[in-house]
Amino acid sequence: MSADEPILRVDNASKYFGGEQGLVDVLLRRRPTPVRAVDSVSLEIEQGEIMGIAGESGCGKTTLGKMLVNLYEPTAGELYFEGTPYSDLRGENLKEFRKRVQMIFQDPFESLNPRFTVMDTVSEPLRVNDMVDTYDERRERVIRALEDAGLEPAEEYLRSFPRELSGGEQQRVAIARALVVNPDFIVADEPVSMLDVSIRAGVLNLMKDLRDEYDLTYVFISHDLSLIRYMCDRTAIMYLGDVVEVSDTESVVTDPKHPYTQALLDAVPTPDPNSVRNRARIEGQIPSPDDPPSGCKFHPRCPEYIGDVCEDVDPDMRPTDDPDHQVTCHLYDKPVGADTDADRDVADQRADD
Repeated sequence: MSADEPILRVDNASKYFGGEQGLVDVLLRRRPTPVRAVDSVSLEIEQGEIMGIAGESGCGKTTLGKMLVNLYEPTAGELYFEGTPYSDLRGENLKEFRKRVQMIFQDPFESLNPRFTVMDTVSEPLRVNDMVDTYDERRERVIRALEDAGLEPAEEYLRSFPRELSGGEQQRVAIARALVVNPDFIVADEPVSMLDVSIRAGVLNLMKDLRDEYDLTYVFISHDLSLIRYMCDRTAIMYLGDVVEVSDTESVVTDPKHPYTQALLDAVPTPDPNSVRNRARIEGQIPSPDDPPSGCKFHPRCPEYIGDVCEDVDPDMRPTDDPDHQVTCHLYDKPVGADTDADRDVADQRADD
C-alpha cells in the first residue's frame, strides 16, 4: 500500500437483496423488484482515522458496514483493502484479511454464543485462524485482550457465560474478541446503542484509547449524531442507500450542507429551551428501498426542492465552498471541468426560480 492510498476504498458499490424470480413469479410473468440497501456508494477511509456513518434506520449503514468486512459481497462495484480488490480475496489472502478486519456488532448478547464461556468466545478467532499452537499461548492472548477491553481481573471472567455478565461486560467481551487477533481495521455497528447511558461513555473512551494502543482504523456506525461528533474524525451521512454528505465531523455537525443532514441535526434535542431553530423540517416517510424516487431520492421530502431537475437527475457527489466538504445535491455546482447537461439544467432551473 502506498503512503497516500487509503486503507479501504469503496468504489461505486451497491448491495441489492431479492429480485430473483420464484415459481409464482415465473407463472405470473412478473419480475420482483430488488431492495436497494446500498446504492452506488463511493467512500475512502484513511489509515488511523475514525470514520462515522450516520443516518436514519433503514438507510443502509449496517449493510454497508457488513460489506466493509466482506460479510456481504457487493451486487455491483468493488471494495479495496490496501489496494487489493475484495473480489481477489481467496485462500491465504482471505484468511489474512479475516484477521486484519473485524466487526463489533450492535447487540452483544445476540453476537455471543450462549453456550461458550468468555474463554471460548475470545479464543475462537485464534483457533479459526491457526494463530497459536498451545492452550497456554491462547489463554495468555485472551487474558491480554480482556484486560485491554477493561475486564479485570481477566482470570475471573474466563469461565463466565454471557448470561452471567452485564450488557457493558458483554460488549467488552465482544471488543476483546475483535482485538485478540491484533486487527488493523474494525467496523463498530451501533456498539453502545444497547447499553445503559451510564456506561456508554466508558465503552466509547475505551474504543478511543484502543485506537491509539493498537493503531486501529474504525468505522463507527450510529444513528446518534452526538455520539458521532464525540467519536469520529470524519462522517458520511447516508439516506436510502446513498451517501449524501461527507466531510470532517465538526463541519458536518456545525455547518451541514445537505438539506437531509440539516434536518437530522435539527431533530437533535437541545438543553436550551430558548434556542431558535431556523431550518425547515422534513415531512413524510422514507420511501421504500425497492421503489426509490427518481432523480434525487430525497426530493419528495426536501424543503429545498428547486424543481424538475431534482426529480429527473440523480446528483453526483460534488464539493461545496469547502473542497473537502462534499454533498450529492443540486443546490451546489460540480467541480470545475466537470460541467454536464445536468449541471446546466440546475443553472437554468435556478434562473427560472
